Amino acid sequence: MIFGDTAEEGFVRGQRYAHPGLRIAFEVPDGYRLDNRKEAVVATGPDRIALQVDAAPLAPNKSLKAYLSSGWIGGLTPEPPKALRINGLEALRGRAAADGWIFDITLVRVGDRVYRLITAAPAGVETLGVEAQKIATTFRRISARDAAILKPLEIKIHTVASGENISSIVRRYMRWTDKKEGADLIRALNTIGPGGLRPGQKIKLVVEG
Repeated sequence: MIFGDTAEEGFVRGQRYAHPGLRIAFEVPDGYRLDNRKEAVVATGPDRIALQVDAAPLAPNKSLKAYLSSGWIGGLTPEPPKALRINGLEALRGRAAADGWIFDITLVRVGDRVYRLITAAPAGVETLGVEAQKIATTFRRISARDAAILKPLEIKIHTVASGENISSIVRRYMRWTDKKEGADLIRALNTIGPGGLRPGQKIKLVVEG
């Protein structure tokens, strides 16, 4: 039984998002929480910093600079956007401001799409630029081989062996997540009480397919 995201939506694994069909991936720093939604991938971090990543069609003859100023986002600041390359991909970085918020915008061209990485923070948050750059520089294409490795999470039944506990089970079978989140998930799926696990008990685990 599949648990969580499907291949069509892409996968969140801790601080990393990867999409096997589009063959793109990026990461957020520790302290951020990634959430894969239908319309975009979003994240929240310290200092009320927020991230949204989505994609839109981009004609081959349209520049990133022309796209940035085409009206899809308002409040662009006067300083000219900066052209750059991110992991070999054409990119452009600009800024906008509106309603007490500032926006650091990175556009990345991949084929006939533009990926829009918008990092936002309340006006006055001085770390926005550094945090946005940290995230943007992780955006990359992944190989066909790496894409093929990406699989959805599945719920499987596990029989508790003698000497096993929740922590050891997470370390062995649920390495896709951290210790605390994995332990919380096992407890929630199996309504485990204060007594913990017992040998021979069958429990549900979430493992990579």
